[in-house]
Amino acid sequence: MPVLHDHGQLISQVKINPSVDWRGQHVRAFELNYSKAPFFAAYWPRLKALYDTPWARLGELNIAGVRLLAGLLGITTPIMTSSQMGITTTKTRRLVDICRAAGCDVYVAGSGAADYMDFDLMRQEGITVEQQTYVHPVYPQMWAKTPEEFFPYMSVADLLVNNGGRSLDLLRGIISA
Repeated sequence: MPVLHDHGQLISQVKINPSVDWRGQHVRAFELNYSKAPFFAAYWPRLKALYDTPWARLGELNIAGVRLLAGLLGITTPIMTSSQMGITTTKTRRLVDICRAAGCDVYVAGSGAADYMDFDLMRQEGITVEQQTYVHPVYPQMWAKTPEEFFPYMSVADLLVNNGGRSLDLLRGIISA
């Protein structure tokens, strides 16, 4: 995604570079790679609509993308931004304030959290940090004929166009490929 930004800028302020045809490049690449996927026709119109929108800022596009993909997966959890919550702090204090605004006392962190979080501050504020160890599910992909050929860490769009309505259950480990 070509952007125009300054160091330290909030993601909501980062502008998308309009002089690069990133939309056309993404659309062509997605159609070329996935048009024969089993559920392409079911999801492509809504995914393409995201590209057809003239986004000016990266944050707006990211929020719309997360909401779209969550909806396509069937996830109904409310999604809020820190700016909607009135959060203006930074770093770990920001995470504490988000937890407070959301009314939670457990924060699920990625495996790299130790590199950016102050666990002592979270503990002092009464917030338990649970570190997640992500194990990527192997699911059917049209290009992978065997589990050994599986391409991990693709977009959730890869999961959707290859597996349709089974996608969320595959992610949850409720069903296996």
